[in-house]
Amino acid sequence: MIDNDKCPIHIVEPIETYCQDCKVYLCELCLQGTQLNNHIDHHHFSLPKLYRDRMDYFDECQAGLAGFIEELKIAEINYAEYKTLVDKHREYLKGIIQEYFVKLMEKLIADRQDLFEQMDDICKAYHHKLDHAVDRAQE
Repeated sequence: MIDNDKCPIHIVEPIETYCQDCKVYLCELCLQGTQLNNHIDHHHFSLPKLYRDRMDYFDECQAGLAGFIEELKIAEINYAEYKTLVDKHREYLKGIIQEYFVKLMEKLIADRQDLFEQMDDICKAYHHKLDHAVDRAQE
């Protein structure tokens, strides 16, 4: 497998062939060189430009993916922060709603008491009128 598109021996040279005997990728200098491990008599094949282009594309995709993974990590951190913030606001709002509910219930109870007192006053007034009407009718 190619770690990058450059020769491991001649670092600036692009990989252009594959030695089947040694199972290594080579550059043009490796094929023509006089190193101890000369590959001229070995079975090798040229890597087509399309393969090199695809390796370049793969490297670009890999770099883009690494950037995307970093963005996801940041988004995950932001999500956790936002979730914590939302939870805090939810608890705060629950407290406000609870306070409002208690005040509303107190007001309803007070209003109910006022209505009962008004109803009692109205009933007393009708009783008084009825008693007065009965008294007049008996005269």
